[in-house]
Amino acid sequence: MYDDILGKREVKAKVKLNEVTVKWEPVVNSKVIGYNLYYRKLTSSDFNIINVGNQTTYIISLRPDIAYELSVTAYDVDGKESKHSERVVYNLRGKNETKTISK
Repeated sequence: MYDDILGKREVKAKVKLNEVTVKWEPVVNSKVIGYNLYYRKLTSSDFNIINVGNQTTYIISLRPDIAYELSVTAYDVDGKESKHSERVVYNLRGKNETKTISK
């Protein structure tokens, strides 16, 4: 596991209806080959993990009126994974709104 490969990277979540667009800055390291997006309901202890490859933007569909937490990790060619980025917590309200949440 890398201690600081992601550093204090900003993770942004743009919310619209039941879709969340998650975006982060790429890691500049020749060994990094991709990212994992972790998300969960705040009432759950288990994270869902999506391997998004080398993308730095990902759209995820989530249920409205539920609070979620998400974060991103980077991984390298040797299978080592970084610590989680700053976590973003938000609640989809089920109406057509767009906002950006940063941590």
